[in-house]
Amino acid sequence: MKKYLLLSLAFITSCGGGDKESFIKELEQKNNISYTKVENFGAYIPPQCYTKTLDSDGTVHNPCYTCHTQGTPPNFWNDTDLQESYNF
Repeated sequence: MKKYLLLSLAFITSCGGGDKESFIKELEQKNNISYTKVENFGAYIPPQCYTKTLDSDGTVHNPCYTCHTQGTPPNFWNDTDLQESYNF
């Protein structure tokens, strides 16, 4: 019984004990990196959405067709109207 108690105590103490900050610092040191929280609220918008749809010489570009299409299973989202409105 004493053996199980000691093993249980050793297991419980080895499972916790560290806080988030010390864990992050340890990762930074081990991997030679710097942890910085990046907040990019537009990260879900791909670069194609920022493409100018009309060149200076009048050539039309429409990268919207790759994402904004009629939905087919399992993606039932139909947002083809966004191609014309250039609204994201």
